[in-house]
Amino acid sequence: MDTSFTNSKEEIANARQADTDWSSLTTQERIRSIELDGFVVMPDLLSPDQITALHGELDSLPMNSTDYSKHQKGCHDLWLRDCPVAIDAIANPPILEFLSSLFGDDLICTSIGLGCSEPGHPGIAIHTDSQPYGSKIFGVQASSPILARVLYYLDDLTPDCSPFKVIPR
Repeated sequence: MDTSFTNSKEEIANARQADTDWSSLTTQERIRSIELDGFVVMPDLLSPDQITALHGELDSLPMNSTDYSKHQKGCHDLWLRDCPVAIDAIANPPILEFLSSLFGDDLICTSIGLGCSEPGHPGIAIHTDSQPYGSKIFGVQASSPILARVLYYLDDLTPDCSPFKVIPR
């Protein structure tokens, strides 16, 4: 895989790092972050016990490589598997409260999956797979007129270990 277009470790080390205190943002400031930057970070939503339970539950799932990188693996349709801890994370009260403030109270979960970015993965650009109003390209889970993806990271993200970088706005 050609990764020549990715940043070197030196470039990453010298890049401007975000200095936002994400944990201190109000709901309104989080909504503004979504509206202006396209993302918001909500740290410490899962307890260490929940993270341990999730690792135990998810580590045994069959993982398949994606079509764009052998270093990106995933498992889809977790609601069809024995994953009660992962399914419970869908209804995590702080997330539901935030999403209800953002969208209203008619929330629908359209998919739940697991992704693992391994060393050598070129990185993920923040994007949307949404195709509104019944598109047949990605199926029902991506055909909503309003769509948000909630990602839980089970490992700490650092400049040396991160699945993506963000260039705000």
